[in-house]
Amino acid sequence: MTAMKNTLNPVLDQYLTHVTALFANIEKWGGDFGLQMQRGETTINEERHGQYKVPTLVLNDTQGKRIAEVLPFGESIIGAQGRVDLVGNYGKREKIVYLNAGGPTMTTRIQVGTEGAAEESTRKLYRGVDAEGWFWLSPSPIRRAYPITPEVFADLLSAVTGHEFKS
Repeated sequence: MTAMKNTLNPVLDQYLTHVTALFANIEKWGGDFGLQMQRGETTINEERHGQYKVPTLVLNDTQGKRIAEVLPFGESIIGAQGRVDLVGNYGKREKIVYLNAGGPTMTTRIQVGTEGAAEESTRKLYRGVDAEGWFWLSPSPIRRAYPITPEVFADLLSAVTGHEFKS
């Protein structure tokens, strides 16, 4: 299945293109783990974009039993250009976000009094975002982003399924 195009919304088209590319990688990695993959489709409704269709990906073990699903969450994510969730059968969930190179930043401005000089400081919210792509964000207080590689995906899949996967 290719990206579902919406020619009226290039931002949404870009998100769907990124999701499709991620799914292609997951299908390759899952195949390396002996998994069977099944594409599907669902509808997302976001305030910014309204309703739109997105692909889904079901991951089945070697016996064809469903162990996890990759579900697009949406494009309109604060600090990111989209999110997908890796969801295990028992509700365990890992969030994967698409970040631009450098990642999100936070700027603070401090001014003493109304006449004082203002100081502005900008810092990155996460370390490790050296290039644009899909990332898993470690929980606070570490604040590090890990690119979705076969190894990171294997760890996330192990976390949501309780099965061991190695790339």
